[in-house]
Amino acid sequence: MGAGVLANLQICAVVVGIAAGAAAVGIACIVWARKQVFGLGGSTLCMAGVVLLGLSIWSSVELDVGPVRFIGILNQLNAAVERSDQASKSAQAADEAAKEVAASATPANANKAADAAAKAAKAAADAKAASENANRIRDEVRESFSRRHGAF
Repeated sequence: MGAGVLANLQICAVVVGIAAGAAAVGIACIVWARKQVFGLGGSTLCMAGVVLLGLSIWSSVELDVGPVRFIGILNQLNAAVERSDQASKSAQAADEAAKEVAASATPANANKAADAAAKAAKAAADAKAASENANRIRDEVRESFSRRHGAF
């Protein structure tokens, strides 16, 4: 399932929860207003309504973190980016080493050396892509924070 489908399903679930919860509480209130009878059914409907309303509202609440907490999260993200950069450099070094081995290989093991060089090149490319992705995420988080709280 795509992210858009999941988002639409979540919105539908929240709307249905609010509607069903409001209906349950509303029915109990209407019965009370007409007959002044509450009983076990009324209390059950009210509890179910409150749970449905509460869960629907709780799932859609977004809490905002303060600048101090955000700086801690940003520091963790920076550390992850640095680890990703180091992994990228290590993969590039492995790629260079594999190319050297492939260049000095004898005809008997040239195929193995070429395979190793290809795998090292792929690892280097994957590490570089991961590093770029981590940098992009860090920049998006910084931009989002700056829009909400101003520059830091």
